[in-house]
Amino acid sequence: GCRTALCGLKSDNLSIMGTYIARSLKYFVQLTVLFAIVFGAMKLLNAATTDSLADVFLSARGLLMLGTIVVLAALYPTFGFVRREIAADLADDRDKILRAMEMGDYRLESEEDGRMVFRAASPVKRIVTLGEDALTVRRKDRHVVVGGLRKEVVKVEYRLKSMI
Repeated sequence: GCRTALCGLKSDNLSIMGTYIARSLKYFVQLTVLFAIVFGAMKLLNAATTDSLADVFLSARGLLMLGTIVVLAALYPTFGFVRREIAADLADDRDKILRAMEMGDYRLESEEDGRMVFRAASPVKRIVTLGEDALTVRRKDRHVVVGGLRKEVVKVEYRLKSMI
């Protein structure tokens, strides 16, 4: 018998949930590092009111900041990643799709069964996005669906629509 609450879920749903949790954790780390950098800069400029980062997190404002970071990290995958449908044909407009991606500093990593996966060509972009730099383009009826980081998908959508 199954002893966990997750037994009834399909493996695809578990994969999606795992991806969601991983993205949330990555964003939590990113926000925490950003907070530590800001605190360090304040300390260097003698603008900090305390010497200890522990004091900051144990204060009422610090706990509020930590709670805010947790909530933002938990919601980030919902608003940070999107899919956009564009009137284009994957086969007929393949060159335009490749050009639009190349203009955004993305290179084709794989292509199979009506699905193209692009990754950032720049290692810096990969590091900044914590490895969440993949953009997918897949066929859907007489359209293509571009999915990935919201900011990058919107740029690709704009470029591709202007080319088609």
